[in-house]
Amino acid sequence: ALISIWFAVGAGAAMVASLFTDSAIVQFAVFAVVSAVILAVMIPTLAKRRAASKPPVTNGSQLVVGKRGVVLKAVVPGSIGRVRVDGLDWQAYRDKGLLADLSEWVDLSALQSNLVDPFREQEGVFVLPARFSVPVLCGAPEDLAGLDSLDALAEYLLQLPARPAWDYTSAGYYEQLEPPYGLGFVSVEQLLDFVLGSSAAALTEDGVNGDAVEAVLKFVQQVGSYYGMENYKGLLSNGVISSGSEGQSVSYGDGSYECFSTGNALLAWEEMLTPSYLTAVRKDRAGVSLIQRPGLVQGAYTPRTLAAVCAGASEEAGAFIAILFGSEVQASWRQDGMPVRADALQSSIEANCPDPEARQNVQALIDALQTPVTQPDDTVRDALLQNANALIAGDVTLEQARTGVEDALNLYLAEQE
Repeated sequence: ALISIWFAVGAGAAMVASLFTDSAIVQFAVFAVVSAVILAVMIPTLAKRRAASKPPVTNGSQLVVGKRGVVLKAVVPGSIGRVRVDGLDWQAYRDKGLLADLSEWVDLSALQSNLVDPFREQEGVFVLPARFSVPVLCGAPEDLAGLDSLDALAEYLLQLPARPAWDYTSAGYYEQLEPPYGLGFVSVEQLLDFVLGSSAAALTEDGVNGDAVEAVLKFVQQVGSYYGMENYKGLLSNGVISSGSEGQSVSYGDGSYECFSTGNALLAWEEMLTPSYLTAVRKDRAGVSLIQRPGLVQGAYTPRTLAAVCAGASEEAGAFIAILFGSEVQASWRQDGMPVRADALQSSIEANCPDPEARQNVQALIDALQTPVTQPDDTVRDALLQNANALIAGDVTLEQARTGVEDALNLYLAEQE
């Protein structure tokens, strides 16, 4: 069918030639030559493209590699968790024998044990994060002391001034307040994400955990109401890129910006993608340190780039996994999180934290990680956000908000069975 198109091009050239000569022989010669040239140039190119093209991926692990996972049941050493990616339950695939044991291609002994042990099963390892990040709280050691739970953090924040309902376009935003407030948020959504980063896995631990739901909502209500977040309408987010070390630039969101750039928040919060974060923030405020962000799970970290392979997959799939967890890829920096390979992680810590005190702080933080945590499914998150907003506005009680979120969680989990 395509050949007729190239003949059409030749015919067009012959028509142009007819404007200059009445000779049918000349016109036919132009048609033949142009058509032949077009065919000679395009057919090999199309053939190469056709040979290189492959059918679209409509199922299997290749479709979900690199996507964000949702922990349905806490993934902890000694028990089998449940992880959902793009609506697909990894454990359901595992139970049906559809996932291959990654230890066939990945040297598990070379990986950071506390990061991969939660994904081990008796039969093998069927899904692994290739990268990770850590939800952290940053500030002066004396300010961080004792902030080991949501209740302790809420009490601390409520003893400080409330954050004004402003953003970077507001008058006074860049004028340092005295005394400063505790943490910077520009929306209820941001506040909710802050607490879910170290608590989401607890919401569906062994089914719906109503007490965990209530604890999350209570924290959001306390801080959001005190900050007057019902007036946070259309506030704009802010951030900056700060230089780190070893070429690993560090991006500040509102949580860090309002601490280190405007100086109006005593503490910073961030999703730490690189050990360089602590080095970068110490340029703005000397002597600060990191702790795990308080929440409902111990040692929370965010698994990134979850990888799995279909059972009976081709050798190329296994080779890809081997490369993904190999030294070269793990040692590279793509602003996608820290490596899970132990030697690459250690090299990154040493290179990005030249100060011994900072290096020791980051090392201790990472060594204490033990529980993978990801954000809930959008449906669940929307239910949390809707009830959180209603709580702060005073439209519902804490008990009513808890029931609303529990209903959404129960419905969601029932739909996945």
